[in-house]
Amino acid sequence: MTRGTRPTLSLAAAVLLLAQCGTWRPVSIDAGESVVVVAATSSREHAQGAVSVAARRSGEFRSAHDLLTIHYESAVVTSGSRVYVVEGHGADSLVLVDGPALGPENLAYRQSLGTPADARDIAVAGRDKAYVSRRARSSLAVVECATGAVVDEISLAGAPYVHGPDTVPFMGDVLISEGSLYVALQRLVTEQGRFGGYPGVKDSSGMIAVVSISTDKVTRTIRLRKKRPVTMDTCGGFLYVACGGSPFDATDGGIEKISLSTGENTGVVITEKQLGGDVSLIITTGAKTAYVAVEKTSSTFQRYSDLIQCDLDAGSVGASVPGFSGSLGGLAFDGEYLYVGDRSENAPGIVVIEPRSNTKVAGPISVGRFPPVSIAVMRTE
Repeated sequence: MTRGTRPTLSLAAAVLLLAQCGTWRPVSIDAGESVVVVAATSSREHAQGAVSVAARRSGEFRSAHDLLTIHYESAVVTSGSRVYVVEGHGADSLVLVDGPALGPENLAYRQSLGTPADARDIAVAGRDKAYVSRRARSSLAVVECATGAVVDEISLAGAPYVHGPDTVPFMGDVLISEGSLYVALQRLVTEQGRFGGYPGVKDSSGMIAVVSISTDKVTRTIRLRKKRPVTMDTCGGFLYVACGGSPFDATDGGIEKISLSTGENTGVVITEKQLGGDVSLIITTGAKTAYVAVEKTSSTFQRYSDLIQCDLDAGSVGASVPGFSGSLGGLAFDGEYLYVGDRSENAPGIVVIEPRSNTKVAGPISVGRFPPVSIAVMRTE
């Protein structure tokens, strides 16, 4: 199962609808070819989005744009030949595209996840069952993959992370590893502002809830050292959690390391002070290497993002990939190349990075009318 920071699974030989030189035609995806599935969205102009794809064959890329209309707040996840789109606040739906082409003709369903839900992410446990995190609910949705229907709910309301009048744990990223589901809980606290209450990080503390996928029961909770966990990835028997802290403080977040076997939080391995900005995304690309997307503020108070290669074992920050200003549109790794969703205003699209040399090898590859917000990789075998 892949979405952004997830390892990839194989995809049976398939056919995608790709555009080449403005002409639409079905193109066979051969063994060993990578397919990048993109949720490209914009809330500024049209408040909508679309699914696009790019395929790599012999170092060359082709892309197809605007294959399926989706909500502007969406995340894309792949599992085998299936593409799931989790539509967030305002839509609160799960979309499945299942078939040889990514378009309306293979739209299996657009199923409601309840109202309110503010759906965030999906982790696919197999052909039949998946879990969907809902930011506006205190229960995790158990979904039947074939229909998208919520068939069960796992309550997180009784755990010790609910604060006072706040009744939801603010679920975010989810992933499955070694028979367990890991759920990032931001545990935000309602703060009073000029225009009323809003979810803030003051007095909050992040936590990971661990659920057995065989029993659908919470087996443990792991308290984080930092606030507001935003993304997670696994590597070498450890869970790495990127915590953004306050969006207005580039010193209070970092990356934490948790043992998958014992649940022990071994502490913060890289801090925001080392990274020089607010942590947004993390993905591992080797036994000890990770890339972190970091949001920063320029000397003219403009927000931009940096993509930084890090050594997780040494806890050190390496070189930035040059030429990025909007690397917050998703990260995905196919075992050879890193794919980055670049949301910069001048040239949005998918950028391809070779991790060993830490260099850009292709892109930005256009994904249509909107910039990428979430990406996932499917690889044929």
